[in-house]
Parts: sequence; structure tokens; C-alpha cells
Amino acid sequence: MNEKITSPEISKERGFLIGGNYYLSIIIKQNITELCFPLCKNNSLFCFKVYDFLNENLIREKGWLKNYYENENLKLIIPPYRYGIFVKFSELNISKIEAYSKIFWEIGAEVNTLNTSWSKYPIFYSKIGNNLPAISLLEHNNGIYVSIGDTPDNALLNGIHLSRLGENELEKETKGYFKKFLNYEKSKLVFDNIMMSLFLSNGICIDSEENCILASKSPKYYVSSAYWARDFIFWTLPVLEKFDKNRSKALIETILKKYWKNKGIHALYMDGRILYDGFELDQFAYYFMLIEKAMKYKIIDYANALKYGEELLSILEKKKSKKNYLYKTELNSSDDPVKYEFVTFDNVVLWYSLKLFSKFIKNSPLKEKFDKIILNIKNDIMDNLIKNGMFVYSSDLNGHFEFYDDPTGSLLLLPYFGFISKNSKIYRNTFKWINSLKNPYFINGKYSGEGNRHVMHPWLHYFSNLLLLGYEDGKIFEKMPMDNKLLCETIDENTGDCLTGIHFPGSSGFFAYSYLKKHRIRKT
Repeated sequence: MNEKITSPEISKERGFLIGGNYYLSIIIKQNITELCFPLCKNNSLFCFKVYDFLNENLIREKGWLKNYYENENLKLIIPPYRYGIFVKFSELNISKIEAYSKIFWEIGAEVNTLNTSWSKYPIFYSKIGNNLPAISLLEHNNGIYVSIGDTPDNALLNGIHLSRLGENELEKETKGYFKKFLNYEKSKLVFDNIMMSLFLSNGICIDSEENCILASKSPKYYVSSAYWARDFIFWTLPVLEKFDKNRSKALIETILKKYWKNKGIHALYMDGRILYDGFELDQFAYYFMLIEKAMKYKIIDYANALKYGEELLSILEKKKSKKNYLYKTELNSSDDPVKYEFVTFDNVVLWYSLKLFSKFIKNSPLKEKFDKIILNIKNDIMDNLIKNGMFVYSSDLNGHFEFYDDPTGSLLLLPYFGFISKNSKIYRNTFKWINSLKNPYFINGKYSGEGNRHVMHPWLHYFSNLLLLGYEDGKIFEKMPMDNKLLCETIDENTGDCLTGIHFPGSSGFFAYSYLKKHRIRKT
């Protein structure tokens, strides 16, 4: 396969103040506030860019903006499950509003106004497809209710409903939801990244009342409104399961309904159609994990679980080597073309996911089939994907192989999956090579770490891998500036500042999960 790599650009700006809930995100820099929300019918993130609304000088915070914030100049309430926010400050002097939609790139949209007798402020709206995305600002009892809608009418009516609920009810609702996070607020690093993974990895679409899953609900991440199975199922969903079980169940149902049909494909639109083609075995394998979770939460019954499992196996059979029980991929865990199509990490993830699924199968002929595949995958990895006393990254199974590693799907994680002991000589040799200058993608600096072909700078996933394995305790993250303690994809190896992929819930979620596994912080 041609090795055309679509690498991200360096983030030109960072240091944004960011917050949000399940409906929307709020991004503030200097005098500009961006209100963004997913539109399912248009498969894109839509943003209004409001000048001179919430100036960052009013807020003495950096990084994540808490959902309840108050000082002498400002009161802000962002209820987790509402289509708007409440703001109270001295005066409102909006000077300009712009708008755009985004998947990979921003596409500008004209902003129109609609004046009504029900609000002293106009409703601002645009047109995209059959939608008229809008924001309304409704003044009531010395506060402003800012609400979103898929039409100007809907936006204003949503604001009226929020005003009828009132400031006190929205405050009570918000504080009630966040009681369970009191212990986590002691560490801004941990709390902010939990928030990022909870609220920016998914959304409720105002135009369809459907759930969606997206790479980021912030337009500052280079690809916003698209679905990656890996990012959500493996990196982010465990955090949602810990803190908002009902939401996680709803999103598992969403995956089965929307994203199942194109399982294993690189990236999907929010409605489940193919956005960016290419088969990724690790993303495919995570669907076995998903079915295990769906059974555990009683989202699907035993009979349907077996049907899902059989469907996955029928697809998997087409990816199987003719010689043995190893399975091929086109793209790897950072979405790049592979040099050789049989990737060790992907086959280990598949082995692990099949084991999880198999535990739920009892008296079924399918269990015997699964168990045979599980046994053979492990044997064939050990027989074919070890050279010179260490794991190879990939092979064609015809004598060609490569020593390489990718922190987003790293050989370091093999003990985490229970595939091999950390004390194994083979693993120790692999670990040593990855963390040495023999690895051409290991980057030396103040924050030495592993890069990859996608970006030749240390990936924060590398440090989260070490944390999950117990080689790190999290202190290195405290030392890194990153993006005001919000994780991103990659950092500068000398400064620790974010370089690519700011506002990335996948990175925040994987760190948060790894940190919580290590430190076992109790919910209040």
C-alpha cells in the first residue's frame, strides 16, 4: 500500500479557555467566544464566533472552564444536559458574530439576524443544508440565557424554557451533577482531562435529538466531527463508564445503531457513513470489546450478542492469513499505511478482545470456535512475530519484517492486555529497544519520548502507556505545560508545550483512565 501519510499541522494557537456540556462546547480566547455544537443532519460541527461576549479577562481560570463558575464580575452555569448556558455579568456589548462549519476544514457561513418581540437581542442564525443553526440570547431576571437551536425559533424557545427553569434550578442541577468530582478537583490536571473526555468526545445533536460520537467537539482539534472507534471505545469510553454510566450506555447503543455497519473503517461521518476509507484491524477488534460491554449492561441479549459475534467473525475470516491465524490491516493505530500488513499490536488487541467476548458465551458452538481462534492467534504471534529475541512491529509472514513502534498502538501495552509478562525476556528486550536510540522514532530531550511516522515528536500516549503499566506515576505530566494542563497529541520534547492535536478527548481520556487505574481516587 502506498505510504501517503496525512500528518496534522502544528497547532498555531493554544491557551484557549474551554468548557462545555453534552450539547455544546465553549472556547474563549481574549475577546472571542466560540459556541460550537454538532449537527447530525449535516455531519459537521457548527460554530458561532462571538466578539466581545465572554472576555477571558473576566475569568481567572486556565484550561478547562468549570461548569459552575462565579467571581465578582461573572457568574456562569453550564448544565451538563441542557442546550444552553446561563451568564450573569455587568453588561453585554457584542460587536460582531461570525460562523463556520467544520469536519476537517472550516467553511465560513453567513450570519443573519431575526428580531422578535420576545427578546431584546436578535437571534443569530446561518443556513447550512436544511438546517438554520442559531443562537439566542434572552435576558431575564438580571441574567442572560444563551441557547442553541437548529432554527432561530428553536433557539429562542429553548432559551425561554431555560429561563422558566431559572437560575436557581440550573445551578442546583449543575452542582448536583458535579458533587461526585470533588475529590478529583484537587488535581487540575486530572479533573480538567476527565472533563475534556466526558464532554468533548460525544454530543447530543440539537437538529435530530440523536447522540453522536466525534473526535472532538472543539474546532481547534484538526478533525472535529468524525467518528473513530479506537478513540472512543478504547481511550474515552472507560472514563464515561466510571462517571456517567447512563450516558455511556446510551453511547454504546449509538455505536450499535449508527457506526456498526462500517466497523473497522478508518473514520466515519457522524451518521455512520464512510468519511475516510481504509481498514484498521485494531479498530475492528474494539467492537468485540463493545459487544462485551453491551452484554454486561444488558443493552443486548445473549442471542443478539451471538449474532453480532458471528458477523464480526465472518468479516475477520476475510482478513486471515492463508497460513495461520494472523490477521491483516491496511492502516495502523495512527491511521497510517503499514509497511507490512500483519501488525503485532493489532493481533494482540484482537486476541484480547476475543477473550473478553468469549467469557460471555456459554453453551454455544460459537464458544469452541472462538477459543480455538484465541489459542491459535497467541501461538502464531509467538511463532511468527518475534525476531532477534523481541517483538517485531509488523511482518508480511514471508521473511520481511520491521522493528518499529507506535505510541497510539504500542507494543509496550502487551502486558496490560495479559498477553505476556513484563518480566518476560522477550518483552524486556522489546521495551529496551523502544526506549533507546536504536528506535529512530525515540526523541531525546527534556521530555524524551516516542514519536512515530505520523508526527516526529513525543506522543502523550507514550507517557500514558508507561503510566498504565506502572512505570510512571503521573508526575511527569505535572511538569509538562502542555496546553494549560490539557492533553493533546504531541509535545515539544524540550519545552513540553503542545504541538499537534490540542483539545483531543482521546488523549485526555486515555491519560485519565491510566491515571485512575494507577491511583484509585475514590468518588465522593
